[in-house]
Amino acid sequence: MTTTRFAIIPGWIVTDTRLKGRDLQVLCLLGRHTDKHGWCRRSQVKMAGQLECARSTVQASLDRLSIIGVVEKHLEVSKDGRDSAHWYRVIFDQKVAEEDFEEWESEEFDPVSGAVYSTPPADISAPPADPESAPPADSGSAPINDPYLTTPDQLGERARARDLRDEEENPRSVERRFKKWWHAWPGYLDDSEMNAVRCWQALTPEQRKACEDLTPVYLAARDKMGRTKAKAASTYLSERQWERLAHADVPTTSAPSALHNPFSKAWQGNALACLLGPESPMPQMTASQARMVAQGGPLGERVRREHRERWAWPKVSGMYRDAQDKRGSLVSAPIVSASEAFRSFHVNSPEVAAWKRLYATQGWPWPEMGKHEWICFPTADGVDDGSILAALDAFKRMVTGDRGDEHAA
Repeated sequence: MTTTRFAIIPGWIVTDTRLKGRDLQVLCLLGRHTDKHGWCRRSQVKMAGQLECARSTVQASLDRLSIIGVVEKHLEVSKDGRDSAHWYRVIFDQKVAEEDFEEWESEEFDPVSGAVYSTPPADISAPPADPESAPPADSGSAPINDPYLTTPDQLGERARARDLRDEEENPRSVERRFKKWWHAWPGYLDDSEMNAVRCWQALTPEQRKACEDLTPVYLAARDKMGRTKAKAASTYLSERQWERLAHADVPTTSAPSALHNPFSKAWQGNALACLLGPESPMPQMTASQARMVAQGGPLGERVRREHRERWAWPKVSGMYRDAQDKRGSLVSAPIVSASEAFRSFHVNSPEVAAWKRLYATQGWPWPEMGKHEWICFPTADGVDDGSILAALDAFKRMVTGDRGDEHAA
């Protein structure tokens, strides 16, 4: 890799709704270290250092690009079984079916229906100009556009109207709000984001706001009824199923969700509650990953474990990514209440080491702490595995409302 190159971002991916801004940086970085054969072998740790982000962020971006089909990965295994930098190749050309060419050609060269031309054809002369002269200018002076003539009340009304218009009509705002809603929807990894986007954009601003506010209540009602199968987001949006809550047996006076900082009591309680819930359907492994898992051994087990940690709990994975960018997460009032008794522990404490062992036993993903040195967990009677598991069970009973034998005679 002696000559620095620059990656050309393939044009066919720029409209893919799964693409994120960090993915474009990773593509360009791969291009800077690509050899003359089109391959790049680069450590994810080094790429994370260049982009000033966590290694898991680079890993998630590479996985996403691989699923989209713009990056080909070749896993390199060292002789001693330790981690080794992998090979990557940017795929510039997408395979196109013959019928797609015909469709594009018809869209590009067919006559445009309803088109209005501003100039007449060459064989028709233009109409003469109107002989009537323009009216004389008013003798008075032109009006003064002085911002100081606008009263403060008018300025406030304009600002409020502008904020509302920007929030409701700005396409970027609508898209940003959809992304936030989409990543909190159960089973979104196997759902059609394109169909969901179309249904989201078809809603009125009032309906979108109601959907954002009532979706957590709707999901809680489904959990209460014992329904675990994920519903298509497009069906939920097109049928406006959150409006059915008026006829459902759900609390109507529940406190709204609030934003909490990463690794705080409520944030960690929310992550634990999600990990204690059912696993989401996972996407298929790549061909190379499937081969390594089939071969077994330590490497195959590590690939299987990492795949499950990354995809089985999408909401937790999203919380971890947001935490790396110093963004908190919305937590419902019941989870906030259930995690009030949590305590803060240093990352090098025996308590955190015990919780790490429990996470490894359960196969749960552990967050990358970065520069954070403190994290909250339920209080346990000791640091042995039994005490930690008992503390987790107590928290689970608080979340689910199961009091167990606490009030038994």
